[in-house]
Amino acid sequence: GSCSDRRQSTSSQRRPTTIPHLPPHARRLQMLGSSIQHNSTARGLASRESEFEALLTDPGAATSISRVSASEFAADDATALAACAEPFLVAGTLTGWRGSERWHSVETLLDAYGDLTFSLAHDVTVTLREYAVYARSTGADCPYYLVERRFEDGRAALLDDFAPPPPFSDDLFRYVPGSRSARYWFCGGPRSGTFLHADPLCTAAWNAVTCGAKRWCFLPPETDLASLGLDVFRDGARQIASAWFVDELPRLQCFAAEGRVRMVEVVQRAGELVYIPAGWYHAVLNLGPLTVAVSQNFVAPAALPRIWPTLLAREATFAAVLTDMLEHCRPDVAAALPARESAGCGKAS
Repeated sequence: GSCSDRRQSTSSQRRPTTIPHLPPHARRLQMLGSSIQHNSTARGLASRESEFEALLTDPGAATSISRVSASEFAADDATALAACAEPFLVAGTLTGWRGSERWHSVETLLDAYGDLTFSLAHDVTVTLREYAVYARSTGADCPYYLVERRFEDGRAALLDDFAPPPPFSDDLFRYVPGSRSARYWFCGGPRSGTFLHADPLCTAAWNAVTCGAKRWCFLPPETDLASLGLDVFRDGARQIASAWFVDELPRLQCFAAEGRVRMVEVVQRAGELVYIPAGWYHAVLNLGPLTVAVSQNFVAPAALPRIWPTLLAREATFAAVLTDMLEHCRPDVAAALPARESAGCGKAS
């Protein structure tokens, strides 16, 4: 049928998926907390393994992501990559991380951090070992996704396991109060992921996988989402990343083949890093039995001229704060910015 016929109904009447022959502990972990979204099996997505396994196949050349060599990424002038306006993937750059050893398999991860506790929701706290059992046993369409951003107590040890890759280490975002929250450690089972969205505050990001795999779909900032029938993530909305890849990705692939949309795709595997430029929409799905990754949002000095007009238009308050911080901490960068009035300072609102 046509591309518009590819969308599947979200009101499927499939019977809830159950996982047989599990020990009592694992059966208890199939349902966690009070979240309807994270416990629902209404779509029966856990029974559609072949569709998700197919997502491990690399996309065709027409939509495949650009690749940067490890030598190019390690070159002295590699900081220019932090201002790149296109997504790219680079392999072989994580060898110096302690996380490359501790996070490279479920076994090594649990040996190092299995007893650490993580909050999945306001009413759900589990150890990492319990989460690993939950991730492989749940039949939920949209399982809980472990996203650590506070790094408090024992979880602070995770910060010693990685460092920003050199091309992304000069991060202007670090001068803004509260920017520590821009670091994220991810651990997710099958069907977990993130719905289509663009990162906030005109930040770019890097994302490195050490175990498992992720499927990415990127759309450039100028994409007319409404004309494609697409929505972006909204707090409180029941939006399911796994359903997005089942329902929307085939439509977009069809549209891309017809020249109606520009799209970039990639399967990111262990040891590979993906760069997400500011403003690009992206949806991400975890494909391995357990996928472990770390990410950080950042603003590179070389990217600031390109993103500054959008930052002023959409995030005037943040632009003003950033200008103030740079005048004190990075006068070399601040000197190249427009006058303070352009950042929303000195004018009545």
